[in-house]
Amino acid sequence: MNDAPTELTLALSHIREVRLTQSAVAVRGLITKSANELSLISDFSPAKYYRLLDACDFLLEKIVEARISGSFFEIWNGDPDNESTRALLSLRRDSVSSVIFVFYILSNCYRTKNKIPMYLPNPMVSRKKLYDFLAELEMQNSKNPPCLTSRASTACHNISLEKKMFKEHAPSYDTEDYEKSRWTEIHGMAFARAFTDITEAMQVVVACSKDILGEEVV
Repeated sequence: MNDAPTELTLALSHIREVRLTQSAVAVRGLITKSANELSLISDFSPAKYYRLLDACDFLLEKIVEARISGSFFEIWNGDPDNESTRALLSLRRDSVSSVIFVFYILSNCYRTKNKIPMYLPNPMVSRKKLYDFLAELEMQNSKNPPCLTSRASTACHNISLEKKMFKEHAPSYDTEDYEKSRWTEIHGMAFARAFTDITEAMQVVVACSKDILGEEVV
């Protein structure tokens, strides 16, 4: 809450994305030139680096999608209530932090020329835990509708009647709220899809990195 990105944050994000894209293009150009140069590394394979760059390009594209979609919805307004949000908060953090941590490990390995650890956090597992918990919440809500458990049936009838009258006599009042809610849901789904793609692509990046740097043997 009160953690919406500022104009400065968004501007810095744009700069980083452009620089990352330029760096990827430059590295790809160097690898292409290496095919016509004398190789000082006996086992140098450009194809391995092309696969890694393709995976990184896809990752960057999905990260940009996630950033754009994430800036158009607030997570505290996306769940049925604040209790559900708090219950899901740690799982959502685990899902994001696992990706960040894998990036951190890989970047250090490339910087120091060390082999990739055999065991790394699996972002896909963290993502699955989040979706499993979401499915469980949805199942509980479908079995125990809040209207029937927390209110008397007469109150439910009055609420439904009030909503019906409001829609009949003031249909234009809730149009803006409905549009906002609908687009918030669309952006939320887009973010979820993009971040799921990120977790899947991370497995490819890890596999390519192990192929290039090698894997530690425990």
